[in-house]
Amino acid sequence: MTQVIITYNSSRYVFLFKRNLIRSLIKNGFSVTVVSPRDKYAERFHEIGVTYYPIAIDNSGLNPLKDLVLLINIFKAYKEINPDFNLIFGIKPNIYGTLVSHLLGIKTINNITGLGTAFLKEGVIQSISKFLYKHSLKFSSRVLFQNSEDKAFFVQQGLLDKNKATLIPGSGVDVDKFRPISNVSKEGFIFLMIGRVLANKGVYEYIEAAKLIKNQYTDVQFWLLGSCESDNRTSIDCNKVKAWELEGVITYFNETDDVRKFIAKSDVVVLPSYREGMPRALLEALSMERPIIGSNVPGCREIVNDGVNGYFCKVKDALDLSKQIEKMILLDQVQRKMMGKNGRIEIIKNFDEEIVIKCYIQLLKSFADDDF
Repeated sequence: MTQVIITYNSSRYVFLFKRNLIRSLIKNGFSVTVVSPRDKYAERFHEIGVTYYPIAIDNSGLNPLKDLVLLINIFKAYKEINPDFNLIFGIKPNIYGTLVSHLLGIKTINNITGLGTAFLKEGVIQSISKFLYKHSLKFSSRVLFQNSEDKAFFVQQGLLDKNKATLIPGSGVDVDKFRPISNVSKEGFIFLMIGRVLANKGVYEYIEAAKLIKNQYTDVQFWLLGSCESDNRTSIDCNKVKAWELEGVITYFNETDDVRKFIAKSDVVVLPSYREGMPRALLEALSMERPIIGSNVPGCREIVNDGVNGYFCKVKDALDLSKQIEKMILLDQVQRKMMGKNGRIEIIKNFDEEIVIKCYIQLLKSFADDDF
């Protein structure tokens, strides 16, 4: 049986968002092992028929000593598992996992799900990241990108042979799971932001826009759903989030395994991020027929159809974000609903999770056939 490993820096992400891919891999005759850090979700991989191999990955930034230890641990893991193929997600797994896979003769399919904070501005960290990507991805069998601008950036910067680069529609959406649900519990007009509580997700702009709107409209609520992280350079302190909530600016909800009930209660989903791969939050919102507001940046540009399924906002501009929010408030309810319906039509046509899964299966089968 052909063996595939999935390497990622979050067991939670794999368990919650790659289950349908894993089920499809198994159905098509592949055995699957997940290599990722141990957390509460790691103990549940047996539920979906996969083997689990724990590995510690530090996501806080570049650290030569820690990264050397990671490289050695990845080598031990891959050598013990001895897979045929490696599906890799995340910056460090993409770099170090690909180098080790090459040494051990394992074919890799790399996934660039976004460029991360290292690419938000030029500097030493970006230069190091480019160097590491260039010298690791040359050993990749195929590199999958979630938006056309990231793909173009890697090719134009000479980080990747264009013949190895393939564009896919993000991670896709389970359109049966994320079905339209009427907003049955009205608690005023609710804007919802879903994402990790990071500065580069546009949280500060969301807060400032909320303050501006609340000065004019008393029946508008701003919800923030996502985890406070300590291992990211742009993390926002949880105490600051609590202070915003005490001020009455936002209602804060921590991380959840199921965002559907929050989307269902919301009127509009907002993501003023500085850069994205393909934001799952906006895809899921549209699949549930909620209009969106997203920043005019890579990733969001692939999803937001301005005036059709939502509105663009300028990046790092709280005032402009507040203007787009006000436009949504003043928009006729029928028009808002039509935006949501337009969004779901687009999701079903271009972002259905089955499209993405078929891409993985076809690639793996074609590479497997090449070996015979």
